[in-house]
Amino acid sequence: MPQGLGITLSVVNLTIEANNFELSSAVITFLKQDQFGGHLSDNPNAHLLQFIAKCDTIKLNGVSTDVTRLWLFPFSLKD
Repeated sequence: MPQGLGITLSVVNLTIEANNFELSSAVITFLKQDQFGGHLSDNPNAHLLQFIAKCDTIKLNGVSTDVTRLWLFPFSLKD
């Protein structure tokens, strides 16, 4: 485990203040349309810009932008 080696993880789970927080299948499908697969032809910077732009269209009541992005990011990745 990284902590055992004196290394800390840079991504931490943030607190969600919303009641009944749930990611809809429509939001997940929306993000999966342009997944990043890490291929040589894939541009990670373009992917991040596109991901952030998509997340900025999603507003979840009681959920911060950072939490939304952290929860949704894995769905933007392929394999």
